[in-house]
Amino acid sequence: CRHVNGRTVVIHQSHTRLAARDQHCRAAEHLLQLGHRRIALFNRPVTDPLRRSALARQGFLKALRRYGVWRDPKLYGEAEAPINRPPEEQATILDRWLSRPKPPTAIVCDSDERALLLMRLLSERGRTVPDDLSIVGHENMPSAANSDPPLTTVDARCPQRGEKALE
Repeated sequence: CRHVNGRTVVIHQSHTRLAARDQHCRAAEHLLQLGHRRIALFNRPVTDPLRRSALARQGFLKALRRYGVWRDPKLYGEAEAPINRPPEEQATILDRWLSRPKPPTAIVCDSDERALLLMRLLSERGRTVPDDLSIVGHENMPSAANSDPPLTTVDARCPQRGEKALE
């Protein structure tokens, strides 16, 4: 992991379906290394035809196992929702997590688009990233670096683009 533009974490690999597993594992490991233990995964439905969501879940859980967090389901949460669903549906999931007696302290998202939406929803609820909740996106879209604060994201594109970002 490397830090670029303050908070953006650039992790690069060749773009394959299996890379989704490793990228989500590294995203969760980044949060675990920061001390988070209650981490949620916001993912596409497992019925995703390319199986990216199943692979992302495997990577996420792999990181939790490495840190011994996976044994207690109260310490992590998962939600599935297509990214094209209305923001209200995703807000319902976020509100459910935030209302738990011990809410997540961090969320790994399957896309920057969803991560940016969650940042907006948190702001509407008077909460801030990263003070109240840490969020990691996936894709490294240009809008991630331009958000306030800049979104921590996993770069799912080819290694050359990751190297260029570090220049």
